[in-house]
Amino acid sequence: MAAEAEEPAFDFSHLPTDALHVVFEHVFAPADPQQQPALPLSLFWERWAACSAVCKTWREVLRAHPPHSYLAVSALPSAWLPWVWSLPLRALCIQAGLDARWWAADGAQGQQQQQGTAGPPPGMPDPIGAFQLVAGVEGAGGVHRLWSLAALPHLRHLHLQAPVSQPDLPAAFDSAVLQPLQQLAVLSLGSFSGFDLSQLPPSLRRLRLAYDGQTRVLPVPQLPEHVSLEVLRLEKPGALGICMDNVWAQVAELEVHAQELLIGVPVEDPRLIATFERPYREGNFVPPHIWGDEEADDNSKQAADMAANHLLATLPSCPRLQRVRVVGAAAASLKFMPAAPHAAASLQWLWSVVRLQGLHNLLGLSAHEMEARQQLFDNRLRFTLGPAAASGAAAAASWGLAPAPPAAAEPACCIEIVRDELAP
Repeated sequence: MAAEAEEPAFDFSHLPTDALHVVFEHVFAPADPQQQPALPLSLFWERWAACSAVCKTWREVLRAHPPHSYLAVSALPSAWLPWVWSLPLRALCIQAGLDARWWAADGAQGQQQQQGTAGPPPGMPDPIGAFQLVAGVEGAGGVHRLWSLAALPHLRHLHLQAPVSQPDLPAAFDSAVLQPLQQLAVLSLGSFSGFDLSQLPPSLRRLRLAYDGQTRVLPVPQLPEHVSLEVLRLEKPGALGICMDNVWAQVAELEVHAQELLIGVPVEDPRLIATFERPYREGNFVPPHIWGDEEADDNSKQAADMAANHLLATLPSCPRLQRVRVVGAAAASLKFMPAAPHAAASLQWLWSVVRLQGLHNLLGLSAHEMEARQQLFDNRLRFTLGPAAASGAAAAASWGLAPAPPAAAEPACCIEIVRDELAP
């Protein structure tokens, strides 16, 4: 009996160019862009080498028309910089630990290598780590510029994370360098002493800002009017300020991770503002609980209480804001300050008065106290109290953040707004 003839193997080298484009787009795309927006550079390079080795046609098409690329970078050879920036990048995430195999420790590459716990792969020529890459991007405030975002006009997701700002050398990020990125939808930056957000691209929908551990002045982020965000996430291992009128018309979901949070509530009555500020201004920059004027102290606290009520009454009718979530020690006692519209300077002035004693001496409301006032607002606000999720790994990964060790659960409070069409 004659042996059955084997079916000839398919010759992939004769695929038309259009078909190869489809193959490459699939091969180099992340499996789940919502949860993991980028491929580790080491894996990207493995796939690039494998596709190039198939045949001359594959190699030529790949080089002439590289696919949309989504890169997570922890280290790379310096000679690769021109090649990487020449790729049609849609997502670029730079942080130590993102690439488990090509891992360079932030600011301590040599020490980590000696300990055998981290570093670029053996034999990598002239490696550049995440710290150097983030500090070297134009606009990051670093001394030595290595590259510019202007080379990546098709970028839609950008994550830059490294301890760029130091106690003796603060570094602020300048959004002017983002102007060429007119398709940018997701931006994650850390850690910097501050951020100039005035020239954020109007395409932006999700923004994460992580401040350094130093508090030289109270950080109060200011969004430009042309930006409308689905999510704004702020992180600060200390005190942070928020001007609500800069948020409720431009942000759908606000998430704050901080130890102390001062909320500026815009009010039209200058007398209420003066009543609140009087003991701080007339007490020679001594907080009222130390100054000893009980009447001024009580009146100031009443003004803060009125500002809190005004905020809770106004939230249900605000133009865009739907959810406010506070995680960390700040969730136990939110601080409210009546202020003129767009009064970031007022929040920073108040913090300069009380910084030595801390914001905890100001009148504050816990989530339980705010929930108790819910009857005033006809169930238009919904409060969720309790500890935050211990890891939040999925949320961190969606920004492009490197995996972190599990942390203890932190206190959290959440205020959700029931819109008119959903109200009972």
